[in-house]
Order: sequence, then structure tokens, then C-alpha cells
Amino acid sequence: MELLTDEVWARLDPHAGRLSWRQTRRLWQAVFACVVLLGAGLFGWRAGLIAPRFEPPDAQNWSAEFDARAGEFTMHLPLMNQGALTETVLAVGRPGPGLTLLPPADSFPLTLAHNTGQDVSLRYRVTDCAAVPAGEWPIPVRVSRPWGSVTVDLRGPSIGGNTPWQRKLADGACGRG
Repeated sequence: MELLTDEVWARLDPHAGRLSWRQTRRLWQAVFACVVLLGAGLFGWRAGLIAPRFEPPDAQNWSAEFDARAGEFTMHLPLMNQGALTETVLAVGRPGPGLTLLPPADSFPLTLAHNTGQDVSLRYRVTDCAAVPAGEWPIPVRVSRPWGSVTVDLRGPSIGGNTPWQRKLADGACGRG
């Protein structure tokens, strides 16, 4: 049995191995559809359609109050919605080692329209000054979505130096700040 070479096939059918006009058109349509889907996904992500977008607090736009006798501190945190959707915030904050999150003074749920914000107060009682985490400790924000609730983490406010916000505020509530 003798195999035919590529040159023989090329003489028999000059278009052998090439895509037909219809196949080429379908390939370009598939590429275009993928680009459109990728663009829509990127737009949805940036607009806050997939994951809510909140501006993290910086060193100038938050404040704290201390009650050393009760071993408590209250952090006033601005929550700014940077997504394109109106967001319904269900809860903010979490307890942790050495910290008990007290019931909020603010009424939840909060509704934040695009590019609007509201100050949220987080009240903590320090139960063990030494047990408060000394590393990165994000602030969770739970948001309502049609398919359920989604939690996004905000980076805590920058206080300055290498001491994280929860450690610095806990030290103030313990009378060591």
C-alpha cells in the first residue's frame, strides 16, 4: 500500500485542509462572541454587578471613641458605594479573638445608591487585650443580592505605623493607648 503525499492531495483538491467560507465565518463569530462576553464580564465586575464595590476608609475619613472604664471602643466608618447598583447593606463588622461586636447603633439594612455613603458605627467590647489580633483583620460587609447575601471584605482604616487598626483601638480601650 502506497501513501499519497501532500503534493498529490494538493493537486487533487487545492482547498484540502483549509476552512470553508462558512467555517471561517463561524470561527470569527465565535471569537467576536467571546470578546463581547469578556467585555460584559469586565464591565459587570467594575460596575459592582458581580461583587459589591465599597471604598475602603483612609486615614482621614474615620474616627474612634474610647470608653476605657467599660473596655469599649466605637469606630465611625464611612461606607461609600462605588458600584453602579444601589446596594442594600445587611450587616457590617465581626467579632474576633478578644473582641465582642456589640449590637449596632445604626439600623440595618442600609440602602446606598451609586456614589453615596453613610457613616456606620462599629462598637466593640475588648474582652482580652492580649488576644486581639495583631495582623491584617478586614471588616466584612454583608450585602443583599437577588440570589442571597454576599460578603465583601474592606481593608481596615490606616492608622499609621505598623500597628493594625483593631490592635491600636483595643490598646486605647484597655488604657494602653
